Amino acid sequence: MRKVIVEIAGGMGNQFFQYAFGFAKSKQMQAELWLDASQYSGGSNHTGYELGEIHPAGKTLLTSSKKKFKRRERWRRRINKLSFGLLCRQAQQVIEKYSGYSLAAAESRAAYYVGYWQSPFYFEDCSREVRDALGGFLGRKAAPTEDYLQGIAEPQSVALHIRRGDFYASSSSQAVHGLDLSHYYHAAIDQITAGREQDFTFYIFSDDPAPLSYFPGLSLSNVILCSSALDDPYTDMYLMSKASQLVIANSSYSWWGAYLNADGRIYAPDRWYVDAVIDLGDFFPGHWTMVPSGPASNTI
Repeated sequence: MRKVIVEIAGGMGNQFFQYAFGFAKSKQMQAELWLDASQYSGGSNHTGYELGEIHPAGKTLLTSSKKKFKRRERWRRRINKLSFGLLCRQAQQVIEKYSGYSLAAAESRAAYYVGYWQSPFYFEDCSREVRDALGGFLGRKAAPTEDYLQGIAEPQSVALHIRRGDFYASSSSQAVHGLDLSHYYHAAIDQITAGREQDFTFYIFSDDPAPLSYFPGLSLSNVILCSSALDDPYTDMYLMSKASQLVIANSSYSWWGAYLNADGRIYAPDRWYVDAVIDLGDFFPGHWTMVPSGPASNTI
């Protein structure tokens, strides 16, 4: 059977995008999906490879030493020279050149794909299967308390995700992701609570132990600080996927918590990066509520 290989890189949200892209591509090409997860060999890469319980180990390139790590480059060289039984006359490797949906990549029938592939348009034809696969995976891995699971689904509950962590670990990362989202969080909460008299409970998800300290003007009552995404990323994302109302951060991890949420109302910032020029027109499902993010800033 023909094979299609997708490189896996980054954290859990990025891996979900790459898996969904590969799943759709394998169906399109009627090919066997292989995942190249060798970037996670011999060192720390975010929280590590997360797809081991979704994708068969026998169809995953995951090395365990620096010596074996070189196998990845050998695979790439072979892909450029040989067809692996795929379409010899087609380009054998596609590397994503820019953020967003690419019709050329979507229609390509190459053997090997390198990129983040962050657009639901890539897998819209099999979105139900993608949701079933990734949602089922989260359901098996997550261990939420019954109180949290019931409470977050109540109409007066709001889940709010704040991403800090690696976004602010270096000046280069901060220059890309370091939006000041103070205005956005205020505006989203105002939209949710306007004209509603009941008391709201806010479930805060973050990779920072004190996320609200960065938003001193954000005055919230009835706050529940949930577990850190670094300690238990599965339960956090699973709970976000069950929230009646979810305010996401500019994070692919956050995006998937929203995408897997079948019934809740989703609020997202209209900016994802410090660079306002990057087009996000194909990044958000049409039924999500887009909220102005306010001015860009490298610090909060």
